[in-house]
Amino acid sequence: MEQHQIVVDGQQLKQIQAFKYFGSWIQESGDQEREVQARLQGMGNAFRNVSGVIYDRRMPLKIKAQVYRTMVRPAALYGAETWAVKEEHIKKLEVAEMRCLRAIRGVTRRDRMRNENIRQEVKVVEMREKIRESRLRWYGHVKRKTEDDLVRCAAECREVGTRRRGRPRKGWMDCVRDDGRQVDQSRVGDRVMWRAVSRRPDRPGHTRSLVAL
Repeated sequence: MEQHQIVVDGQQLKQIQAFKYFGSWIQESGDQEREVQARLQGMGNAFRNVSGVIYDRRMPLKIKAQVYRTMVRPAALYGAETWAVKEEHIKKLEVAEMRCLRAIRGVTRRDRMRNENIRQEVKVVEMREKIRESRLRWYGHVKRKTEDDLVRCAAECREVGTRRRGRPRKGWMDCVRDDGRQVDQSRVGDRVMWRAVSRRPDRPGHTRSLVAL
């Protein structure tokens, strides 16, 4: 990366490769490896904090699942609405999530119970679907802003000039386009409808019918 010198009050500022801003890691390279690692660590800490409930055999499965959805998963998905993560990052998050769900269900890998069956019993949708939901919800928030709004301008801006050889890095808008292929884009202006069509509920039927909308 090109080095620049910035001097403030006679002191040269140090150029760093990553820094933390409002709880999220921002890297000079544009990669999100450090952010994902921080989210995995936060998820693990949150799970340990509620482990007394998770491993209590007297606690109903429904309560354990609710504790996970409200206290553990949000620690893993903090800031997910702005992510442009790679498939390998999503897989790391889903592997960590399945460890939590197996503990909630009270099984191990030796029981050879399929992940889909565990999710169905615990009523937890895949992590990638919740990331998709977060991105689409934020996209609707951005699109409803005025055209001269700073956030919307930053989201819709395009780089100028020549780029390096090779496949370009997948950006946030590229992820949004993939996320929204099965969603009616004309409803983005209505907050209630957009939230309904972009939502990925953990429990089937836990949201209003999309047909009715």
